[in-house]
Amino acid sequence: MAQANNSDTVRITYTGKLNDGTVFDSSEGRDPLEFKIGENTIIPTLEESVVGMAVGDKATVEVAAENAYGPHQPEAVQTVERSMIPDEVDLAIGAQLQATAPDGQVLVLTVAQIEDTTVTLDGNHPLAGQDLTFDIELVEIVAVEAVLLDQHFGAHELAELDARIGFLEAFRLVRAESGVLEQFERRSH
Repeated sequence: MAQANNSDTVRITYTGKLNDGTVFDSSEGRDPLEFKIGENTIIPTLEESVVGMAVGDKATVEVAAENAYGPHQPEAVQTVERSMIPDEVDLAIGAQLQATAPDGQVLVLTVAQIEDTTVTLDGNHPLAGQDLTFDIELVEIVAVEAVLLDQHFGAHELAELDARIGFLEAFRLVRAESGVLEQFERRSH
């Protein structure tokens, strides 16, 4: 059975939990999470754990805070005058606000405390300082050909093509000096 390797595009289902068992995120009821191993688009420890898994394999992955969203940084918590926040902003504990740093970076700030004349904003990621546990299952190793097919054709064109020539068993792109040659092999139903 094929195993996931570096550079493979994979799809996993997952449930992320805190140490106390609280679920903070899950793919349940949604499409599986798709990512390419080695591109660092998800938490690296989680990404690395998929290497060597086969479709159907399950794992529990523990990620220390410093390898997830980092430690909670007290200097990222600031108290500002309420007058610095536009009146039309409806403040509530836990609400997330966006601000722009002097360098142009967009910051997400969480309202931590509201007083009569001040508001305390926390610039830490909500999961900073938290060790995380993920229960994952590898549900698919996406064939490179399928990824290229999806990128080359839109969903509508792909559905029309499938209806016109039948089940697509394989797809191959061959790069030639004259351009891209597409070859489809099909199997009768």
